Amino acid sequence: MAASDKDLVQKNKSIKYCLVNNYIPFLEVRIGNRAELTDAVTYLTDLDVAGVGLSPWGGLNKVLFDCKTIGKTSPINRAFWASGVVNYTGFTEAFVILRRDASESHRLSAKSVSVHLFSERIFDKYAEASNIEYLSVQSYLADIERWGRYRTQFKAKLSELDEFVNEQIVIEQNPQRALRRLIAKGRSCRGELDPGKPFDQTIFLQVIASAVYLLSLMVHDFKNLFAPDYEKEEFSQLLRYYVWGGRESYSLGQRLKSALAQKNGDDGGVFELPEWESFLELIRTLLESPSLLIGTCIPVKELSFRSLGSVSIESDDRIITALSQNKRARQFLFRIAAYLVKALGVPEEFKTNFELQLNSILVRQKGTDQFAGSADCRKVADK
Repeated sequence: MAASDKDLVQKNKSIKYCLVNNYIPFLEVRIGNRAELTDAVTYLTDLDVAGVGLSPWGGLNKVLFDCKTIGKTSPINRAFWASGVVNYTGFTEAFVILRRDASESHRLSAKSVSVHLFSERIFDKYAEASNIEYLSVQSYLADIERWGRYRTQFKAKLSELDEFVNEQIVIEQNPQRALRRLIAKGRSCRGELDPGKPFDQTIFLQVIASAVYLLSLMVHDFKNLFAPDYEKEEFSQLLRYYVWGGRESYSLGQRLKSALAQKNGDDGGVFELPEWESFLELIRTLLESPSLLIGTCIPVKELSFRSLGSVSIESDDRIITALSQNKRARQFLFRIAAYLVKALGVPEEFKTNFELQLNSILVRQKGTDQFAGSADCRKVADK
């Protein structure tokens, strides 16, 4: 994404719409083939902005935004393209934002294929009607320049992790598989992450946000499968099969692991996610209030963007408000961060920095932006 891109204003409007309606925003998501049949990686198209919303009851909505400033294609043809992408990706609906108004008949026809066909002017009115905060939202994620710095630096440092966290995760329809991939990709690049570098801390926070999103989907799904009175072994076995997509998939993985271990002359051990015991405890904790977890994802993404520009008191207040409304927010986030540090094998300082950064905002006095003392942080964390 370049600063000279003509559709930046439209993308910024789309991100703001996502934020005020509690959709997790993603920028410039490339869509690949169902399966690659050659050695070269190819992409079919890209989404200018994608938003993902999860209700407290587990319902998932995905919306894409197509931002067009040049009128080479008729509005209804853009709507047909967007409808095709909606069907291909499993999204719910699409917005096509144009520089000029489309005809009423085109807008009505587009609506019949789950596409909202708007000019910038009409989109602003629609977004304002959906949530009046659209006019005044102050958010680190609503700063399009931060998005440019974020994606450029991420891709330059860890292109594969960037592609997964910022593109593939939003179109992945199997959260268990996505979580396994997230952990695997994080472990593969752990040697390149330094907690002393601000942008590496940003990457870690983005991994936390990704894990929050995936775990939210998983606990909503899993809560319907287990009984609260399960013994630990029953719970562990059920969760193990669920994470690996069923007993047969897990058994195949175990056999492959054992065969490889035998070839290398060792016993191989049990086929599990890294730090399985910690993962068990994490899931048990999240299942106590599964509907509260998803509300922590956007605040973490906000926090990750905070170091990419000047600090804003108003944007900090947005983080504070979101977390203050969730009595389990810090407990869940710190547990997830602790698990990821172990599972990825990254330095403990990543978790410590995250806790200090989050707590320093929550105990901020009269707009100061100093880190709180460790005693104050512990008081906040214990509440």
